[in-house]
Amino acid sequence: MKKIFFCIFAAVSFFVGTANAANGIDGATGVSGKIDGVPDEKQVAELLLKKLNAVSVDYKSFGLTIDGEFSIDKVFQIGRERQYVIIRKNIKQPNTLLGETGYFDGNGKFVTTKVIKLTNNLDKLGTGSLEVTNLATSERFVIELKNGTINVASSEDLISDDPGTILFSLCQKQPGETFKQCFKRVSDDFCDDFVSTVAYYTNPSIPIMIAAMCTC
Repeated sequence: MKKIFFCIFAAVSFFVGTANAANGIDGATGVSGKIDGVPDEKQVAELLLKKLNAVSVDYKSFGLTIDGEFSIDKVFQIGRERQYVIIRKNIKQPNTLLGETGYFDGNGKFVTTKVIKLTNNLDKLGTGSLEVTNLATSERFVIELKNGTINVASSEDLISDDPGTILFSLCQKQPGETFKQCFKRVSDDFCDDFVSTVAYYTNPSIPIMIAAMCTC
């Protein structure tokens, strides 16, 4: 079913790209215009809640500040576990983001458990690459996409058709999976329709959230 969908997606991607250019949509910054087929902030929030059980929260109430060259872009709470993902965007290079996972201790201080770096090199049609690095382990991989579809380069990276059990938690990795395999599987599960796919490659907060969920 996904293969059929992505054939349709490729056929209409030219229309989306043309509309994106006309409305100023930038795949690197995730800024989208209001046109048919491109999800707005409310739709993106609904997708994150439905597919990743992630809820955007007001980070100002937590007293979080700019960390060096990275300003706070968004903060998400995952389920009811009181676990959070803080997404920071590089002030000078907005296509580079950090995803910090962790929790708030009894004194209200955020305790970071891991940090993921994402470099978003996708163009307005969702073609290019996502470079993902686990800064705690230095594990790094590059995912190639074409028209919003992840390219499968080798058999070891094949995405299973079985989505497995959807666990609404900060850990999405299944037994035996590598960081990269988990990222591809959860990304594939997320991009199961046209709107979700466009949301994925125009909002880098989505792939970095998925990367954070695959480092457990």
